[in-house]
Amino acid sequence: MINNEKLKDLLCSSFCQSVRIKNTKAGTIISLPARDRDGDGFSIYLNSIPAGYRLSDGASTVMRLSYEHDIDTMLKGNRGRLFNLILSESGISEDDGELYKEISADSLVHELFDFTRGLSRLSDLSLWTQHRTTSTFYEDLKAAIYSSVPKGIEISENYVVPNIPQGENYPVDFYIRAKKPFYIMGAGNPSQLKLATIVLQHLTIHADDFDSMVVLSERKSMPEKDIDRLMSAANDIVPSIEDLATIKKKILHRIA
Repeated sequence: MINNEKLKDLLCSSFCQSVRIKNTKAGTIISLPARDRDGDGFSIYLNSIPAGYRLSDGASTVMRLSYEHDIDTMLKGNRGRLFNLILSESGISEDDGELYKEISADSLVHELFDFTRGLSRLSDLSLWTQHRTTSTFYEDLKAAIYSSVPKGIEISENYVVPNIPQGENYPVDFYIRAKKPFYIMGAGNPSQLKLATIVLQHLTIHADDFDSMVVLSERKSMPEKDIDRLMSAANDIVPSIEDLATIKKKILHRIA
């Protein structure tokens, strides 16, 4: 049977040996035995304030996210709402990229863990961007299209263009009735970008005159060589699903 007291002593001793404390001009840095998904430890800046402490990440969390994504684009729409929700649930404030929390002196240990957990959740937004965004991309695109098209104008989804060879193998994501058939494709990842190019190239060869637009989840995440191929196949490209104003403008221009 496990001796609970010895186990507690072992855990406390091991944990305390793993905590690192360093004094700097920016404040005391506390490094806990917890790591970000990139393998770096969480370093918390601690400064005294009346009746307590101020915890800060030294702007490191947002900086790490910026290594993989354009922050201005990333923190719009659904991802921006999730970012703010995590801040609210964790009691964390943000100021020009710095994440911080003011706490009472007697809650230091609990708040250190809570603050670190909040930073970890925010760091995982990068994974959410890569995977979750792909799964919700078409929902966002559909919402953008339906909110842009005036009532009474026909919209079809997964539309098979009539009278072309093997048309069922080359459906377009959205068809909007306009002066010329207007086809919209979405590309939430590089594979979908290539598929959109193949479909539009096939339609260019076999279909009557039409207009086309491809909306990307985020251009930065797409290979440039594939973007170049797409540009020769599509009439318009919207670099980000978050750019709702551009999506609406281009749609209204086609149906005016």
